[in-house]
Amino acid sequence: MTFQQPAHTRQSGKAYLIIFMLLGIFLTGGLLGQYFSNSKSPPSDALSLGGNFTLSSAQGAVSLEQFQGKAVLIYFGYTACPDICPTTLAAIGAAMESLAQNERDATQVLFISVDPERDTPEKSQEYASYFYPSFIGLTGTLEEIALIARQYKAFYGKVEVDSELGYTVGHTGSTYVLGRDGYVRKLVSHDATPDEFASTIKEILKST
Repeated sequence: MTFQQPAHTRQSGKAYLIIFMLLGIFLTGGLLGQYFSNSKSPPSDALSLGGNFTLSSAQGAVSLEQFQGKAVLIYFGYTACPDICPTTLAAIGAAMESLAQNERDATQVLFISVDPERDTPEKSQEYASYFYPSFIGLTGTLEEIALIARQYKAFYGKVEVDSELGYTVGHTGSTYVLGRDGYVRKLVSHDATPDEFASTIKEILKST
């Protein structure tokens, strides 16, 4: 199955200003997530963001805590994304293909849609699994997505465009990499190669 990505549209200076304002709000005012165990301090190499959440998938409710014991990669995006989402997810999918079977079994990728008005759980799953069969597509209400974005200090916002889509969504491009214990250990840039994603996964699996 091939997804037809919409063509690039020019974003106005005002649209960029809105996105950067949203970024500032999330970075300075974001809620720190509740970690899986409040009785112990996070590891020294853990980042001060993240936390458990529950969202809707095509198969029902999915919680992050279900994947403790695995490396988890979280990517915020949307199915109509014209460039950064498919490029990043394709790189992660290629990285998964290069891993040994035991490493693939110990890794879970979660795609969280920041466009819940258009992306249903079924649509999110179809899109995510296109890049690799085990990827899970998640979505929720506008309020649920906003809360999780604050937990992870991610940003997103609508950008009105003159096209059939009506709007695109500016959003965080980094991939969050969590260790087996559920703590965020690394942020991987949107332009990382499959080899870079693979080496990061291997490192996280060995160190946590």
